[in-house]
Amino acid sequence: MKRIYITILLSLLAACFVVLFVYSAIKFEESKVNSFWNKTNIIIMDYEKRALVQEYQIRSDISEFDYEINVTHIDSIDVYKLRNKIVKRNYVDNAWVYVGVDGSINIIVKQFDPILLVQLSMQKLMVDINGVSKVRNGVIYTNLPQITVERNNLNFKTFFKNSLKKDINDTEIIKIICKFANELYDDVLLENLIVQININKVGEVELIPRFGAKIITFCDLSDLEQSDVYISKLKKFYKKISELNLLQHYSSINLKFKDQVVAKKI
Repeated sequence: MKRIYITILLSLLAACFVVLFVYSAIKFEESKVNSFWNKTNIIIMDYEKRALVQEYQIRSDISEFDYEINVTHIDSIDVYKLRNKIVKRNYVDNAWVYVGVDGSINIIVKQFDPILLVQLSMQKLMVDINGVSKVRNGVIYTNLPQITVERNNLNFKTFFKNSLKKDINDTEIIKIICKFANELYDDVLLENLIVQININKVGEVELIPRFGAKIITFCDLSDLEQSDVYISKLKKFYKKISELNLLQHYSSINLKFKDQVVAKKI
């Protein structure tokens, strides 16, 4: 009886070894398959919001390397060179590239994130919150505030040389302009009234209204951080002339002067 038990035990052990061998063989074959590049996963952050970078462009960057799908060993892919290739694209801010244990190349792309459209005298630029500018592509961004500038660059610091904030940097100025533009277009009354924001050659912020005066001199760019003061003056003035039915009687309005509105009649 004891010998029978030993025989059964040995048979079970043998069966276990067979199962283990088959399982190991299967896993070995799977590992061989997974050790080769077999797919590419690409994520472009904020794609629905911006779409400045397209997936086909990233795949085009990969195709410039001597990698073949299901042929190239995953460990031979130089993720650093691939990443450096991708970040050279104009609208790519950053990229992360890594390989997966399943044989995949995984790429995450952070694209340029503009907050403001600026029409200079010679070109239209997209500007991000850090003041970095790039020439705008063909996409129209209806959700971005837009301004026009009567000069060929974004060097606004020259307009602050005589102000209390003469040491302000370009990034701070861009943030101030963008904050004002968003406030203006988020205001129900002003959004319907104003069709354009312009910064003229002497650094004045001008508003082009939809009706009434041809131009509103809002304030100096160096005073734009106190835009709420000038917005309040503008609203009060328009409320008054609307009640008197005098909207069409003024050719220009100037809000720059303290505690007063200077309006020129037609």
